[in-house]
Amino acid sequence: MHLENKDVATSNEDLKEKWIMFVLQYFYDKDYVAEDAILDWFQTLDQKSKFHKQVKPFTDWLQEAEEASSSEEEESD
Repeated sequence: MHLENKDVATSNEDLKEKWIMFVLQYFYDKDYVAEDAILDWFQTLDQKSKFHKQVKPFTDWLQEAEEASSSEEEESD
C-alpha cells in the first residue's frame, strides 16, 4: 500500500490535534491520574480552547461511566 504525502500529512495533523486525549487516556488507564483530577482539570479549561474540544469526548465518557457506577451502587443498597 502506498500512502501519498497528503495522506501522511493529514494523519500527522490529526495526531497533533488529539495528543492530549491520548495522553490523558493513557495516564487514566495506568492509574497515574485519578478520574476526579481529570474532570476537575477539565472544568477549569476555557470552553473555547482547543484542549476543551479535544478532551470533551473523553471526559463525557468518564462522567457517563461515573454516573452508571453510582446508579448501580444505589440500586444494590
